[in-house]
Amino acid sequence: MKKLLILRLLILLVVGASLANLARGWWVNGHATLVEAAASALPDDMPEFFRKAGKALGHFVGDPDRWKNPSAKFLRAGTSADHFLDLEDVEGKDLPSDRYQAIELLQSIKKRPEKVGMLPYAIMENYERLACAFYDFRQDPENEAIRWKCLLHAGVMAHYTTDLCMPLHTTVNYDGMKPRD
Repeated sequence: MKKLLILRLLILLVVGASLANLARGWWVNGHATLVEAAASALPDDMPEFFRKAGKALGHFVGDPDRWKNPSAKFLRAGTSADHFLDLEDVEGKDLPSDRYQAIELLQSIKKRPEKVGMLPYAIMENYERLACAFYDFRQDPENEAIRWKCLLHAGVMAHYTTDLCMPLHTTVNYDGMKPRD
């Protein structure tokens, strides 16, 4: 009987450890896996430096999660809402064209923007940063600093686009618990 109990406990620990590893999968390593795979499948008309930068993109894609570091209180407060959008809280309203109009809308329906999320705005703001960086690249394609700037902005944007692909980043019920009031 004691051996059976120990065996069950061992199985539970192994399963629990496996599930814990899966749960961490969406953190930095999960984002990196996705973006490295995407970089390896880029078409030939993308600049070569970008197609070959899977590992660098894999590092940069994790930065927004690293910014959640509790000791970086200003950065954490300023970027935490960029990771999600609780669609139920928008109450069926059309999303405005920029972050500040969205903040006004949410406040008008008595919602706290930092609790509802700003994910679409983080994606579009970083998309435009990347577009500006590629403009610079087209002007000076040999400039190594501009290439790194392209990769950094692409990595950060990729973080938020992969967040959007995760359905749990678009609902108030992200953890399976009763939605907050």
